[in-house]
Amino acid sequence: MFAGDWEACKIQVESVYAAMDRLKPKRMVVTECGHAYRRRSSKVLTGGLKTGKPPIESLHYVEWVAEALRTGKLKINPAKKIKEPVTYQDSCNYIRNGGLWDAARYIMSQIAEISER
Repeated sequence: MFAGDWEACKIQVESVYAAMDRLKPKRMVVTECGHAYRRRSSKVLTGGLKTGKPPIESLHYVEWVAEALRTGKLKINPAKKIKEPVTYQDSCNYIRNGGLWDAARYIMSQIAEISER
């Protein structure tokens, strides 16, 4: 995708979708950078599917971690929250351009003390 080789990109996407077809997962957690996450609705990245979406529910790992924290699948001891100032790096801008700021903020609120400005 980054090199503009759409044929190679299509082959990679089709191999992922073939694995989905074989494994029958309920959901796909995307660990890719923000560029791939934002492009998941492109015709090439959906394998040409008419729906314009992946064949199963697709979510970014930031969404998955926030969900796991909210539902209690992941538990953080509140007494062990980070007390020092922290910075969240928005690598490949899946937060800024992918709309995942609420999920990222929630994760940070669970692992670090948030000071009011």
